[in-house]
Amino acid sequence: MPRDVLGDPEALGPWLEGQRSGQPMGLVFLEGRDTVDAALVDLAEWQALHARISKRFFALVQAMAPDLREGGRVVTATEMGGLFGRLDTAPEGETSLRNGAAGGGTVGVVKAMSLEWMGCSAKAVDLDRAEPAEARAGHLVRELSFLPGRREAGYPGGQRTILRTEPLSMEPPTGPHRMVDRDWVVVATGGARGITAECLRTLAPYGPRLVLLGRSGAPDAEDPAAAGLDAAGLRKFYLEAARAAGEKPKPRDIEARVSRHMGQRDMRQNLADLAALGATVDYRAVDVNDAAAIQALFDDLYGQFGRVDMVVHGAGLIEDSFIEKKTAESFNRVFDTKVDAAFSIVKALRPETLQGLCFFPSVAGRYGNAGQSDYAAANE
Repeated sequence: MPRDVLGDPEALGPWLEGQRSGQPMGLVFLEGRDTVDAALVDLAEWQALHARISKRFFALVQAMAPDLREGGRVVTATEMGGLFGRLDTAPEGETSLRNGAAGGGTVGVVKAMSLEWMGCSAKAVDLDRAEPAEARAGHLVRELSFLPGRREAGYPGGQRTILRTEPLSMEPPTGPHRMVDRDWVVVATGGARGITAECLRTLAPYGPRLVLLGRSGAPDAEDPAAAGLDAAGLRKFYLEAARAAGEKPKPRDIEARVSRHMGQRDMRQNLADLAALGATVDYRAVDVNDAAAIQALFDDLYGQFGRVDMVVHGAGLIEDSFIEKKTAESFNRVFDTKVDAAFSIVKALRPETLQGLCFFPSVAGRYGNAGQSDYAAANE
Protein backbone atom coordinates (compact mmCIF):
# COMPACT_ATOMS: atom_id res chain seq x y z
CA MET A 1 0.00 0.00 0.00
CA PRO A 2 1.43 3.43 -0.91
CA ARG A 3 2.50 5.43 2.13
CA ASP A 4 0.57 8.50 1.01
CA VAL A 5 -2.60 6.40 1.08
CA LEU A 6 -1.68 4.74 4.36
CA GLY A 7 -1.42 8.12 6.06
CA ASP A 8 -4.59 9.62 4.58
CA PRO A 9 -7.92 8.20 5.83
CA GLU A 10 -9.84 9.96 3.05
CA ALA A 11 -7.68 8.37 0.36
CA LEU A 12 -7.80 4.89 1.87
CA GLY A 13 -11.37 4.03 0.87
CA PRO A 14 -11.04 4.94 -2.83
CA TRP A 15 -7.69 3.15 -3.07
CA LEU A 16 -9.15 -0.03 -1.54
CA GLU A 17 -12.11 0.15 -3.90
CA GLY A 18 -9.70 0.00 -6.80
CA GLN A 19 -8.06 -3.15 -5.45
CA ARG A 20 -11.23 -5.16 -4.86
CA SER A 21 -12.10 -8.08 -7.08
CA GLY A 22 -14.91 -9.61 -5.08
CA GLN A 23 -12.56 -12.06 -3.40
CA PRO A 24 -11.28 -12.00 0.22
CA MET A 25 -8.12 -10.04 0.76
CA GLY A 26 -5.10 -10.29 3.02
CA LEU A 27 -3.40 -7.70 5.20
CA VAL A 28 0.20 -7.92 6.40
CA PHE A 29 0.95 -5.08 8.82
CA LEU A 30 4.63 -4.41 9.50
CA GLU A 31 4.50 -1.02 11.26
CA GLY A 32 4.39 -2.78 14.64
CA ARG A 33 8.07 -3.66 14.27
CA ASP A 34 8.94 -0.01 14.88
CA THR A 35 11.21 0.64 17.85
CA VAL A 36 11.18 3.26 20.57
CA ASP A 37 13.07 3.96 23.75
CA ALA A 38 10.34 5.31 26.02
CA ALA A 39 12.92 7.01 28.23
CA LEU A 40 13.91 9.31 25.37
CA VAL A 41 10.53 10.39 23.96
CA ASP A 42 7.97 12.91 25.16
CA LEU A 43 4.20 12.51 25.25
CA ALA A 44 3.67 13.96 21.77
CA GLU A 45 6.15 11.48 20.28
CA TRP A 46 4.55 8.66 22.27
CA GLN A 47 1.10 9.56 20.91
CA ALA A 48 2.43 9.85 17.36
CA LEU A 49 3.96 6.38 17.68
CA HIS A 50 0.64 4.79 18.63
CA ALA A 51 -1.23 6.76 15.99
CA ARG A 52 1.12 5.25 13.43
CA ILE A 53 0.86 1.71 14.78
CA SER A 54 -2.14 0.54 16.84
CA LYS A 55 -4.59 3.20 15.67
CA ARG A 56 -3.54 2.93 12.02
CA PHE A 57 -3.83 -0.85 12.17
CA PHE A 58 -7.36 -0.59 13.52
CA ALA A 59 -8.30 1.93 10.82
CA LEU A 60 -7.00 -0.44 8.12
CA VAL A 61 -8.83 -3.42 9.57
CA GLN A 62 -12.04 -1.41 9.80
CA ALA A 63 -11.75 -0.11 6.24
CA MET A 64 -11.09 -3.63 4.95
CA ALA A 65 -13.92 -5.25 6.90
CA PRO A 66 -15.84 -6.34 3.75
CA ASP A 67 -12.69 -7.98 2.42
CA LEU A 68 -11.58 -9.69 5.63
CA ARG A 69 -14.65 -10.91 7.54
CA GLU A 70 -15.15 -14.08 5.53
CA GLY A 71 -12.03 -15.79 4.21
CA GLY A 72 -9.65 -12.87 4.70
CA ARG A 73 -6.24 -13.19 6.32
CA VAL A 74 -4.45 -10.78 8.63
CA VAL A 75 -0.93 -10.94 10.03
CA THR A 76 0.53 -8.22 12.22
CA ALA A 77 4.24 -8.39 13.06
CA THR A 78 6.13 -7.23 16.13
CA GLU A 79 9.80 -7.67 16.98
CA MET A 80 10.06 -8.17 20.73
CA GLY A 81 12.40 -11.14 20.53
CA GLY A 82 9.83 -13.81 19.72
CA LEU A 83 8.07 -14.08 23.11
CA PHE A 84 5.93 -10.92 22.98
CA GLY A 85 8.05 -9.26 25.64
CA ARG A 86 7.38 -11.88 28.31
CA LEU A 87 11.09 -12.47 28.72
CA ASP A 88 13.73 -9.88 27.95
CA THR A 89 15.33 -11.34 24.84
CA ALA A 90 16.64 -8.00 23.61
CA PRO A 91 20.31 -7.62 22.68
CA GLU A 92 22.64 -6.43 25.43
CA GLY A 93 22.21 -2.73 26.09
CA GLU A 94 18.64 -2.60 24.77
CA THR A 95 15.26 -3.14 26.39
CA SER A 96 12.21 -5.05 25.21
CA LEU A 97 10.34 -1.79 24.73
CA ARG A 98 13.07 -0.50 22.45
CA ASN A 99 12.83 -3.85 20.71
CA GLY A 100 9.35 -3.22 19.37
CA ALA A 101 6.79 -3.53 22.18
CA ALA A 102 5.10 -0.37 20.89
CA GLY A 103 3.30 -2.69 18.45
CA GLY A 104 1.65 -4.62 21.28
CA GLY A 105 -1.64 -2.83 20.69
CA THR A 106 -2.04 -4.53 17.32
CA VAL A 107 -1.98 -7.88 19.12
CA GLY A 108 -5.03 -6.85 21.14
CA VAL A 109 -6.89 -5.81 17.99
CA VAL A 110 -6.14 -9.21 16.45
CA LYS A 111 -7.59 -11.04 19.44
CA ALA A 112 -10.83 -9.05 19.40
CA MET A 113 -11.06 -9.35 15.62
CA SER A 114 -10.74 -13.13 15.77
CA LEU A 115 -13.79 -13.31 18.05
CA GLU A 116 -15.90 -10.95 15.94
CA TRP A 117 -14.92 -12.31 12.53
CA MET A 118 -14.76 -16.06 12.94
CA GLY A 119 -14.19 -16.56 9.21
CA CYS A 120 -11.02 -14.45 9.17
CA SER A 121 -7.57 -15.90 9.88
CA ALA A 122 -6.07 -13.25 12.18
CA LYS A 123 -2.62 -13.74 13.66
CA ALA A 124 -0.06 -11.78 15.64
CA VAL A 125 3.53 -12.87 15.01
CA ASP A 126 6.48 -11.82 17.17
CA LEU A 127 9.88 -12.01 15.53
CA ASP A 128 13.47 -12.06 16.69
CA ARG A 129 15.53 -9.25 15.17
CA ALA A 130 18.66 -11.35 15.61
CA GLU A 131 17.48 -13.47 12.67
CA PRO A 132 18.16 -12.45 9.05
CA ALA A 133 15.41 -10.48 7.32
CA GLU A 134 14.79 -13.37 4.90
CA ALA A 135 14.10 -15.75 7.78
CA ARG A 136 11.72 -13.31 9.47
CA ALA A 137 9.85 -12.79 6.20
CA GLY A 138 9.56 -16.56 5.83
CA HIS A 139 7.90 -16.86 9.23
CA LEU A 140 5.29 -14.29 8.22
CA VAL A 141 4.53 -16.08 4.97
CA ARG A 142 4.18 -19.33 6.90
CA GLU A 143 1.68 -17.83 9.34
CA LEU A 144 -0.22 -16.18 6.51
CA SER A 145 -0.76 -19.59 4.92
CA PHE A 146 -2.30 -21.13 8.04
CA LEU A 147 -6.04 -21.42 8.58
CA PRO A 148 -7.80 -19.68 11.51
CA GLY A 149 -6.81 -21.04 14.89
CA ARG A 150 -3.80 -20.07 16.98
CA ARG A 151 -3.76 -16.26 17.21
CA GLU A 152 -0.25 -15.73 18.63
CA ALA A 153 2.98 -17.27 17.44
CA GLY A 154 6.50 -16.22 18.31
CA TYR A 155 9.82 -17.11 16.71
CA PRO A 156 12.64 -16.72 19.27
CA GLY A 157 15.79 -17.87 17.52
CA GLY A 158 13.59 -18.97 14.61
CA GLN A 159 11.72 -21.60 16.64
CA ARG A 160 7.93 -21.39 16.34
CA THR A 161 6.71 -20.96 19.90
CA ILE A 162 3.18 -20.97 21.31
CA LEU A 163 2.10 -19.32 24.56
CA ARG A 164 -0.26 -21.23 26.83
CA THR A 165 -2.11 -20.27 29.99
CA GLU A 166 -1.36 -22.57 32.91
CA PRO A 167 -2.82 -22.56 36.43
CA LEU A 168 -0.62 -21.35 39.26
CA SER A 169 -1.16 -21.00 42.98
CA MET A 170 -2.90 -17.86 44.22
CA GLU A 171 -0.95 -18.03 47.47
CA PRO A 172 1.62 -15.24 47.96
CA PRO A 173 5.31 -16.19 48.06
CA THR A 174 6.54 -17.33 51.45
CA GLY A 175 10.06 -15.92 51.10
CA PRO A 176 11.23 -12.46 52.18
CA HIS A 177 9.45 -9.59 50.45
CA ARG A 178 8.97 -5.87 50.89
CA MET A 179 6.54 -5.03 53.67
CA VAL A 180 4.07 -2.20 53.33
CA ASP A 181 3.98 0.09 56.38
CA ARG A 182 2.47 3.38 57.53
CA ASP A 183 5.19 5.42 55.83
CA TRP A 184 4.28 4.12 52.38
CA VAL A 185 2.57 6.37 49.85
CA VAL A 186 0.51 4.34 47.37
CA VAL A 187 -1.04 6.06 44.33
CA ALA A 188 -3.94 4.27 42.63
CA THR A 189 -5.74 5.43 39.48
CA GLY A 190 -9.36 4.34 39.33
CA GLY A 191 -8.85 3.32 42.95
CA ALA A 192 -12.21 4.25 44.44
CA ARG A 193 -14.25 1.74 42.46
CA GLY A 194 -14.17 -1.68 40.86
CA ILE A 195 -11.35 -4.20 40.86
CA THR A 196 -8.71 -1.62 41.80
CA ALA A 197 -10.48 -0.81 45.06
CA GLU A 198 -10.85 -4.52 45.79
CA CYS A 199 -7.12 -5.08 45.33
CA LEU A 200 -6.29 -2.14 47.61
CA ARG A 201 -8.08 -3.93 50.44
CA THR A 202 -5.05 -6.20 50.70
CA LEU A 203 -2.79 -3.17 51.34
CA ALA A 204 -5.06 -1.14 53.62
CA PRO A 205 -4.52 -3.17 56.83
CA TYR A 206 -0.82 -2.21 56.77
CA GLY A 207 -1.82 1.44 57.20
CA PRO A 208 -0.29 3.17 54.15
CA ARG A 209 -1.46 6.46 52.71
CA LEU A 210 -3.68 5.54 49.77
CA VAL A 211 -3.84 8.41 47.26
CA LEU A 212 -6.83 7.51 45.10
CA LEU A 213 -7.28 9.28 41.77
CA GLY A 214 -10.64 9.63 40.04
CA ARG A 215 -12.17 11.74 37.29
CA SER A 216 -15.04 12.94 39.47
CA GLY A 217 -14.86 14.78 42.75
CA ALA A 218 -15.24 13.09 46.13
CA PRO A 219 -18.74 11.60 46.49
CA ASP A 220 -21.45 13.70 48.09
CA ALA A 221 -23.37 12.51 51.13
CA GLU A 222 -26.29 10.29 50.13
CA ASP A 223 -29.79 11.71 50.26
CA PRO A 224 -31.41 9.99 53.30
CA ALA A 225 -34.59 9.48 51.28
CA ALA A 226 -32.65 7.37 48.76
CA ALA A 227 -30.46 5.47 51.20
CA GLY A 228 -30.87 1.73 50.88
CA LEU A 229 -32.84 1.85 47.63
CA ASP A 230 -31.85 -0.61 44.94
CA ALA A 231 -31.72 0.30 41.24
CA ALA A 232 -35.47 -0.16 40.76
CA GLY A 233 -36.18 1.95 43.84
CA LEU A 234 -33.82 4.68 42.64
CA ARG A 235 -35.54 4.82 39.26
CA LYS A 236 -38.86 5.43 41.00
CA PHE A 237 -37.23 7.96 43.35
CA TYR A 238 -35.72 10.04 40.54
CA LEU A 239 -38.81 9.78 38.35
CA GLU A 240 -41.04 11.08 41.13
CA ALA A 241 -38.54 13.86 41.95
CA ALA A 242 -38.46 14.92 38.30
CA ARG A 243 -42.23 14.99 38.01
CA ALA A 244 -42.50 17.00 41.23
CA ALA A 245 -40.14 19.54 39.69
CA GLY A 246 -42.26 19.76 36.56
CA GLU A 247 -39.73 17.91 34.40
CA LYS A 248 -40.43 15.31 31.72
CA PRO A 249 -37.25 13.22 31.83
CA LYS A 250 -36.37 10.67 29.19
CA PRO A 251 -35.63 7.09 30.33
CA ARG A 252 -31.94 7.53 29.53
CA ASP A 253 -31.81 10.60 31.81
CA ILE A 254 -33.24 8.60 34.69
CA GLU A 255 -30.80 5.76 34.01
CA ALA A 256 -27.89 8.22 34.04
CA ARG A 257 -28.98 9.55 37.45
CA VAL A 258 -29.38 6.04 38.82
CA SER A 259 -25.97 5.01 37.48
CA ARG A 260 -24.29 8.07 39.01
CA HIS A 261 -26.03 7.46 42.34
CA MET A 262 -24.94 3.80 42.45
CA GLY A 263 -21.40 4.80 41.49
CA GLN A 264 -21.21 7.42 44.23
CA ARG A 265 -22.56 4.93 46.75
CA ASP A 266 -19.91 2.42 45.71
CA MET A 267 -17.19 5.07 46.09
CA ARG A 268 -18.41 6.11 49.55
CA GLN A 269 -18.46 2.52 50.72
CA ASN A 270 -15.00 1.75 49.36
CA LEU A 271 -13.45 4.88 50.88
CA ALA A 272 -15.02 4.07 54.24
CA ASP A 273 -13.92 0.43 54.07
CA LEU A 274 -10.31 1.27 53.22
CA ALA A 275 -10.16 3.74 56.11
CA ALA A 276 -11.74 1.23 58.49
CA LEU A 277 -9.13 -1.34 57.49
CA GLY A 278 -6.39 1.06 58.62
CA ALA A 279 -5.33 3.11 55.59
CA THR A 280 -5.09 6.88 55.45
CA VAL A 281 -7.36 7.60 52.49
CA ASP A 282 -6.50 10.64 50.35
CA TYR A 283 -8.95 11.03 47.46
CA ARG A 284 -8.03 13.46 44.66
CA ALA A 285 -9.96 14.42 41.54
CA VAL A 286 -7.38 14.13 38.76
CA ASP A 287 -7.92 13.40 35.07
CA VAL A 288 -5.34 10.74 34.21
CA ASN A 289 -5.38 11.96 30.59
CA ASP A 290 -4.02 15.34 31.71
CA ALA A 291 -0.24 14.89 31.71
CA ALA A 292 0.35 18.24 33.41
CA ALA A 293 -2.09 17.33 36.20
CA ILE A 294 -0.36 13.98 36.71
CA GLN A 295 3.05 15.66 36.91
CA ALA A 296 1.72 18.26 39.37
CA LEU A 297 0.22 15.53 41.54
CA PHE A 298 3.47 13.60 41.83
CA ASP A 299 5.49 16.77 42.38
CA ASP A 300 3.13 17.59 45.25
CA LEU A 301 3.43 14.12 46.78
CA TYR A 302 7.22 14.14 46.58
CA GLY A 303 7.29 17.63 48.05
CA GLN A 304 4.94 16.72 50.88
CA PHE A 305 6.07 13.19 51.73
CA GLY A 306 9.42 12.79 49.98
CA ARG A 307 8.38 9.47 48.48
CA VAL A 308 5.98 7.44 46.38
CA ASP A 309 6.37 3.75 47.14
CA MET A 310 3.82 2.12 44.87
CA VAL A 311 1.63 2.96 41.91
CA VAL A 312 -1.40 0.91 40.86
CA HIS A 313 -2.72 2.00 37.44
CA GLY A 314 -6.22 0.58 37.18
CA ALA A 315 -8.03 3.43 35.44
CA GLY A 316 -9.71 2.54 32.21
CA LEU A 317 -12.62 3.42 29.96
CA ILE A 318 -15.01 1.05 28.20
CA GLU A 319 -17.08 2.02 25.17
CA ASP A 320 -17.92 -1.36 23.69
CA SER A 321 -18.76 -1.52 19.99
CA PHE A 322 -18.03 -3.97 17.19
CA ILE A 323 -15.22 -3.10 14.79
CA GLU A 324 -17.42 -1.89 11.94
CA LYS A 325 -19.33 0.52 14.22
CA LYS A 326 -16.46 1.78 16.35
CA THR A 327 -15.54 5.42 15.68
CA ALA A 328 -11.96 6.65 15.64
CA GLU A 329 -12.83 9.12 18.41
CA SER A 330 -14.12 6.35 20.65
CA PHE A 331 -11.12 4.12 19.95
CA ASN A 332 -8.80 6.99 20.86
CA ARG A 333 -10.60 7.77 24.13
CA VAL A 334 -10.42 4.17 25.33
CA PHE A 335 -6.85 3.61 24.15
CA ASP A 336 -5.43 6.89 25.46
CA THR A 337 -7.00 6.61 28.92
CA LYS A 338 -4.97 3.48 29.56
CA VAL A 339 -1.84 4.00 27.46
CA ASP A 340 -1.13 7.73 27.64
CA ALA A 341 -1.89 7.79 31.35
CA ALA A 342 0.59 4.99 31.95
CA PHE A 343 3.24 6.94 30.06
CA SER A 344 2.57 10.15 32.02
CA ILE A 345 2.71 8.30 35.33
CA VAL A 346 6.02 6.61 34.55
CA LYS A 347 7.50 9.92 33.39
CA ALA A 348 6.45 11.60 36.66
CA LEU A 349 7.86 8.90 38.94
CA ARG A 350 11.18 9.14 40.76
CA PRO A 351 12.46 5.57 40.85
CA GLU A 352 14.69 5.97 43.92
CA THR A 353 11.74 5.45 46.33
CA LEU A 354 9.58 3.21 44.15
CA GLN A 355 8.95 -0.28 45.54
CA GLY A 356 6.22 -1.50 43.22
CA LEU A 357 4.49 -0.63 39.96
CA CYS A 358 1.31 -2.46 38.95
CA PHE A 359 -0.57 -2.21 35.65
CA PHE A 360 -3.96 -3.87 35.11
CA PRO A 361 -3.81 -5.39 31.62
CA SER A 362 -7.24 -7.14 31.75
CA VAL A 363 -8.29 -10.53 30.42
CA ALA A 364 -9.58 -8.60 27.38
CA GLY A 365 -5.95 -7.96 26.46
CA ARG A 366 -4.81 -11.53 27.07
CA TYR A 367 -7.68 -13.33 25.39
CA GLY A 368 -9.57 -10.64 23.49
CA ASN A 369 -13.26 -9.82 23.80
CA ALA A 370 -15.82 -9.19 21.08
CA GLY A 371 -16.68 -5.50 20.95
CA GLN A 372 -13.55 -4.46 22.83
CA SER A 373 -10.90 -4.05 20.12
CA ASP A 374 -9.87 -0.67 21.59
CA TYR A 375 -9.77 -1.91 25.19
CA ALA A 376 -7.86 -5.05 24.24
CA ALA A 377 -5.36 -2.99 22.25
CA ALA A 378 -4.81 -0.57 25.14
CA ASN A 379 -4.31 -3.32 27.69
CA GLU A 380 -1.95 -5.32 25.49
